[in-house]
Amino acid sequence: MLTVKFSRLLCNDSSYSGIPATLLFCIFLWVLGAIVPDFNSYDRAITIDDAVKRYTTGNLGNQLFWGGAFLIALYLTFKVKAISSVLINSFVPLITLISIAVVSCLWSIEPGTSLRRVILQIFVCYSLIAVVFALPDHKVVLNIIYKALCVVLFYDFIALVIMPWDHFYGFPGIHGHKNSMGTIAAIALYVGAWSYSTGKRNVSLYGYFISWSLLIVLSMSKTSIILFFIPIILYGFSISLKKILRSVYGILFFGAGGLFLSILFIVAIGIDEFNLSDLVSLLDDDVLTGRGYIWKYMLSIIYDNGALGFGYAAFWGTEYASFSAGLVSRLNQTHNGYIDLLVQFGLLGYLLILGFLIEASRILHRASADIGLYFITFCMVMFLLLHNLTESTLFRSTSILWLMLLVFYLLSHKANLLKSSFDRSIT
Repeated sequence: MLTVKFSRLLCNDSSYSGIPATLLFCIFLWVLGAIVPDFNSYDRAITIDDAVKRYTTGNLGNQLFWGGAFLIALYLTFKVKAISSVLINSFVPLITLISIAVVSCLWSIEPGTSLRRVILQIFVCYSLIAVVFALPDHKVVLNIIYKALCVVLFYDFIALVIMPWDHFYGFPGIHGHKNSMGTIAAIALYVGAWSYSTGKRNVSLYGYFISWSLLIVLSMSKTSIILFFIPIILYGFSISLKKILRSVYGILFFGAGGLFLSILFIVAIGIDEFNLSDLVSLLDDDVLTGRGYIWKYMLSIIYDNGALGFGYAAFWGTEYASFSAGLVSRLNQTHNGYIDLLVQFGLLGYLLILGFLIEASRILHRASADIGLYFITFCMVMFLLLHNLTESTLFRSTSILWLMLLVFYLLSHKANLLKSSFDRSIT
């Protein structure tokens, strides 16, 4: 009875979806650090050895949470026929991506770590598939995410009051780093804009906008603040390009063109063509804040374990990374999601970059059937693709941006299936 009442509150109407609504709400609270908020994360200092041990052995609480979510998702599969009916035919790109990660365990430098992390990825993906297809529509899904972000907002304001933080380096909230705070604030503002577009007009929504706008400014995350506006500007241009993106040739052109430019830039840095390597070094201190050094170092070692890379999630947070040069030994990512794909999968990484770009185009194409869904999908997809030029969130199982991409990937599939079903019913 308590679950029913709670789910009605989450779904914002008299109908309810019980277990899937509650599970989705808990998933986002967990990933956003709001189930057990940590108001001391900014002050915690751990040694490099501690960091390696933590990332290599994993977090027991995280494993238990996602294991439980996966079991609930299996239960939902038996209860909701729509889930099992779309699993194979609708998610070939996602299944292919996970299959490559599984196979990479064969050549991984840390096969146990790769296997454990790919199992976690499977738990995450399947849990989201189950809840998205068990819930009525995208409005219910996004409304639940909106409410989860309201809870996170509450905790972040508590942190603003009670948690010591450096006003020069930016406010991290309960998320441990200013860039994480900025990213979550940007996501929250997009979700708020979607809520506004559905006709919601009340004081609480305006307070939500003002509060998250304040937090993104206080975070002082230049990356998040700048990237927040770019997708909105690009959205205006995209309206006139929708006819191109709706065709198969337009999708392939968009994906292949993006891949060509990405590869050209990455390879040019590595071989110092066009003096881009020197340009990166020049911009490193003030603009890239050290990322250029990391990129060049990682590009120099991506084939140290052979042409197929180090294996899924087998470099960062392992003993191998701890013995890397200087600053790199103190990190848990390349600060570039595309280079991280090359680190993990070597030459296959180039195909995965192409796959991500093409699938991003297909997500936008499918979401265009619903103008309300299209706006937030476009903003989130473009934000993620651009964000991964300076941070690494692609195919990282519990990254909030990766989860959001999965959600919109699934929502666009669902919208497309519903449209196809409707079209068949009237012909």
